[in-house]
Amino acid sequence: MTEFSIDENKLKGVLSRFGFESLRKGQDQAVFSLLDGNDTICFLPTGGGKSAIFQTPTAYNEWKTLIFSPLISLMQDQVESAWELGFEAAQISSSVSDTENNRAMADWESGNLDLLFVAPERLQVERFLQCITNVVPNLLVVDEAHCISQWAHNFRPDYAKIGYFTGMYNPDCILAITATATSEVEEDIRNVLGIPSANKIVYLPDRSNLVFEFREVKSDYPDERDILKEIQAIDGSVIVYCSTRANVENLFNMIGNRVSGGALAYHGGMDSNIRTSNQNLFMSGHTRVMFATNAFGMGIDKPDIRGVIHRDLPDSLNSYVQETGRAGRDGKESICVAYGNKKSINTQLYFIEMSHPAESE
Repeated sequence: MTEFSIDENKLKGVLSRFGFESLRKGQDQAVFSLLDGNDTICFLPTGGGKSAIFQTPTAYNEWKTLIFSPLISLMQDQVESAWELGFEAAQISSSVSDTENNRAMADWESGNLDLLFVAPERLQVERFLQCITNVVPNLLVVDEAHCISQWAHNFRPDYAKIGYFTGMYNPDCILAITATATSEVEEDIRNVLGIPSANKIVYLPDRSNLVFEFREVKSDYPDERDILKEIQAIDGSVIVYCSTRANVENLFNMIGNRVSGGALAYHGGMDSNIRTSNQNLFMSGHTRVMFATNAFGMGIDKPDIRGVIHRDLPDSLNSYVQETGRAGRDGKESICVAYGNKKSINTQLYFIEMSHPAESE
């Protein structure tokens, strides 16, 4: 592993280029770890400025950085944000034409790119593998790294292939970023990526602006009129989480057209184009309320969400932290309301039983 010494004046110059005087808490430890040449696992809530963690050492060392991300719908935003900071950046994804993908690979091979964003599924494409063989990245970033783990709720098998990539090409540094993860998920990240001794950076900011409230429900489900009243009392954007697609559809059909500011639905059973359109309308503020399953999750970095309502209890404390953590990222007071009922507990117990058989099985 390459050793690096940090020039503080040079680092200040890089941060000045980004418009910052200093790194945020949490960012600083991760950046210093990478600049010291260490593989790093960073647990940082979405909205904590994770882009700066890989952009800073990329600019400081004039590295070529490859970012694996599951968020194809947001890659263009990430590329444009990088352009604004003076980086040469591109994406390879199904959301752009073959011509644009080929141009991105040609630009990488010719050394014209600083940052390249791809989905892990590209590891199945021979042309992409040839491109990365020709120019091996200095820094490999695995965003939403919990997707590597078989114990994660949104496990993506192609993420496991990244481990073969790291073993074959041996980049200077590997950075794995996720918001929260259990010890089992962390162990999987280390094992799959081949970074057993990676530095672990954890930053969990104080979210004192979030108000948590619990509503006990004696019947099978909370009354939709109570949920509507809760939504209408919140001045700003709201996410209403339900445990199943059917629950999303039913609640949306019952009260969606009565919600002030407009409402939409989002779940994994919907057409991908409709999901993308609905997400964009919510993120841009054209629609105030989103009824969704936990499929509406990664990449939801909207700073002014004033409320997160759980019509049903989520599957774990880890999920609850992630989902409520999408509220109030601008630091302003926001409310998180959870309705507790026996029916939603039984639903989650069923999901757990179906998703996680005994280790022997």
